[in-house]
Amino acid sequence: MDNSATENVSTLNLSLSATLDHLFSSPDFVPPSRLSLTASKSIKKMSNSSCNIHFLLLCRDHKMVPKQLLPPTVIKSDKARSLAQEYGLSLIRERLKYYRSSFVLSKKVYFDAMSKLRTLLDDYYLDKLQNLHAQTSIDIHKTRLTKHQNKFRDLLKRYNFPYQNPYNLLPTFSISIPQMSGLFKCSTPVLIDKKIIKNTVVNLSSEPLTSNEHKLLSLGLKFTPTTNKDPAADIATHIEPITKRLDVPIETAVTHETAVLLQKPNTSKSNLSPELRTALKSLKNKTKEIKILPADKGNATVILDHEQYHQKMLEHLNTSTYTPLKKDPTDSLTRKLDVILKNLLKNNDIDKAFYDACRTAHPRPPQLYGLPKIHKDGAPMRPIVSFYGTPLSSLHKQLSLVLQPFTHSPLRIKNSYHFVDILKEHTYPEYPYLCSLDIKSLYTSCNMKQATATTLSRLRNDPTILPPTVSIKAIEILLNFSLDNSYLEYNKTYYQQNIGGPMGSPLTVTLCEIEVTSIELTAISTCDDPPATYHHFVDDGIGQFRDREHADSFLTHLN
Repeated sequence: MDNSATENVSTLNLSLSATLDHLFSSPDFVPPSRLSLTASKSIKKMSNSSCNIHFLLLCRDHKMVPKQLLPPTVIKSDKARSLAQEYGLSLIRERLKYYRSSFVLSKKVYFDAMSKLRTLLDDYYLDKLQNLHAQTSIDIHKTRLTKHQNKFRDLLKRYNFPYQNPYNLLPTFSISIPQMSGLFKCSTPVLIDKKIIKNTVVNLSSEPLTSNEHKLLSLGLKFTPTTNKDPAADIATHIEPITKRLDVPIETAVTHETAVLLQKPNTSKSNLSPELRTALKSLKNKTKEIKILPADKGNATVILDHEQYHQKMLEHLNTSTYTPLKKDPTDSLTRKLDVILKNLLKNNDIDKAFYDACRTAHPRPPQLYGLPKIHKDGAPMRPIVSFYGTPLSSLHKQLSLVLQPFTHSPLRIKNSYHFVDILKEHTYPEYPYLCSLDIKSLYTSCNMKQATATTLSRLRNDPTILPPTVSIKAIEILLNFSLDNSYLEYNKTYYQQNIGGPMGSPLTVTLCEIEVTSIELTAISTCDDPPATYHHFVDDGIGQFRDREHADSFLTHLN
């Protein structure tokens, strides 16, 4: 190569390098990756600002201040509280200004970045980027709005305002484009209908309630009245036996700290008026005649006569599902379980950790109680077993944890968000009939022997799901032992449960989920004309059908 040719090549390389340096060092050129990152950060700021603006608007219009915005005050007078409230509202207005300006600035940065990207990217990649931004916005809105929904609910409770929670009226939290206004149709306070408040107390007893008793019960069973009595003496009495078990230096320190805390005066104000205090005493005197219970569904308080409640529970127990026992089997059942667990441990079918986890110290019998189904005629009882601390409670918990992977199914609906996503993804115009199916008394009528057989069959087909510390033989023995010894206590009488499982046991829930999934998958695969889609949540199934006749046909096949 001659000198002139070499000179030309070096000049070309120099000019290309100079051009690239000029492009990337120029303040006018920004690489697409940096523009994309800028747009992504801006959409996140817009979404967060949007959620915060709507929350603060609702706080301002409802005149409610979150605790973190209230100034700390030592003085507990009404004037001090009023000043703190005014300060909090002023701070809300300042925060609104900040988030509004932040939203506007982020929006400008976002659209500037996207306009530059339109000149650098083709339509395919641009659409992908915009879809990614929309999904980011949806995820942030779902998280933030759910958090704000709970915060606003707590604010309504703290201020004791009978207003509707505006977040409950939103059709969806999936918002792809952040908005500074327009998310809520109206942010003005909306009072809850008095009829709704009145219906939260359902008196099915023969004992009439006074207006003040009714008003007191409408506060809900979770409402805790403040006490005028100083609880220091009671607290000290309960703490002393515990501190005696500690070493001397620790006992002295704990006793001293406890004494300091208990010396503080009880400054809590009464949260009940004198009339409601009188109503509370009156209801206490009536507890021998009436029973006050939460409703099975809905935020309602139900009053029943004791005899009425007892008869409803006996109607449930006096069936072929239960057999009365002569004595309490708790002690003998605990001993039998210990023997079985020791044999399994000895044969290396379980390890020591699983052995210890399956045992319950100082067990008590499972106790049956009922919740009235006021949404059904005659208000029948839903039987629920208080299973915690019973001889088999720890065993049921461990078996449920081991079998949990088998409950994962394509038919199972995880939550309401998942249900909405399913409906969006599966739309079939030729299947316009959306129909729900309900399993009657799933937990108390499920064939638990069949559910166990299904579970063991799946375990043998895929034993890798089991942890190495537990064998299939151990699972089979312990499952059969659990089902053969299902019992409960009601009104000092003990009953053996022959059908289904105790409603209150995690193992019952797991086995029923496995069996329901197995039945539904078999029904769908063997049906000549199955629904377009079918899913279930616990005992409620939902599918897409052509019409009512198609739904009835599948229901017949399913049964």
